[in-house]
Amino acid sequence: MSKSRGEIKHNELSKDAKKSMLVRCVTAAVALIVILPCVFLGDWLYLGLVCIIGILSSIEIIRCAKRRYSPILYIVSAILVIALAYWPILRGFFEENSFEEGYRLFTDFDTLYLSIFVLVVGFCLVLSMVLIDSNFTVRDACFIFVFLLILALGMQSAIFLRNFPLYVYYQVDGNDYTSYFNFYDSFLSSMLFIYVAIGTFVTDAGAYFIGIFFGKNKMNERISPKKTWEGFVGGIFFSFAISFSFGMILAATGHPLLNNVLDLEHWYYILILSLLMPLIATFGDFVFSSAKRYYDIKDYGSFFPGHGGVLDRIDSLLFTMIVTAIFTNIVANATGIGNLLI
Repeated sequence: MSKSRGEIKHNELSKDAKKSMLVRCVTAAVALIVILPCVFLGDWLYLGLVCIIGILSSIEIIRCAKRRYSPILYIVSAILVIALAYWPILRGFFEENSFEEGYRLFTDFDTLYLSIFVLVVGFCLVLSMVLIDSNFTVRDACFIFVFLLILALGMQSAIFLRNFPLYVYYQVDGNDYTSYFNFYDSFLSSMLFIYVAIGTFVTDAGAYFIGIFFGKNKMNERISPKKTWEGFVGGIFFSFAISFSFGMILAATGHPLLNNVLDLEHWYYILILSLLMPLIATFGDFVFSSAKRYYDIKDYGSFFPGHGGVLDRIDSLLFTMIVTAIFTNIVANATGIGNLLI
């Protein structure tokens, strides 16, 4: 029998492709087992996780140039990333000279705050490395500073998305509490971050699997040789369907992603974000892939077998977290429950 004219043919997978797919799936499962408890429990455990990811990512940004730089550059970069990302918390220690005030700002994380002072000082320190290290050029300084800034903003957005729902529940909605840590409330407040992670990683997974099986038309071989238009459409479709369903189900069951902002009454905000996330995730992936093509490297590192380095896994997530955090903060600020300082 001859095959029908309209039949869709899928690509045949090589032995290496099947092995790579298996390794990716196993690595992803192990990473989820380690990371999810930190996300659900929140508090200082989550803060520590974000800090570790930030430091590892800053090292990968510097190493992608494949040159030996002074150890001072690694120290300056790590301090800059942490200072920019954690400034809403650190200013409580510096301004009030109080651990309690710093902890309050951590738990009541209602702000996206970009310190111009830290930004200028950090840029000057990175640029000064040109005078100290002969291998370090102005081009390297500009690249590293911009990517460190993206990383820091992504880290701060990650803290905001995880803590802001808890702040709204306790401080804005006026609910009683005996302690900031309550596992049930902590678990529910993590759903906004989980929502963003779903929208991002399903985009990547959908594009990867649809691209492998059905991808034929390349999007941009100069930047990302393996990405196809079929994978791009598949990633958008699955990401929107799953993230929007996730947000609406939570809202319908009385556990919205964010009270008075991303709830059943304001379902259109969930719709907008669910459509934006796969587009922003793809854009973020292309931005970081362009740097890899420029420096002629396959991956930023090898921390995750089958996936590459830490940056290879969070490149898209950094951008979706930044956009979602700003969008959420603007809407919350318009309703009087947020504090926009960016």
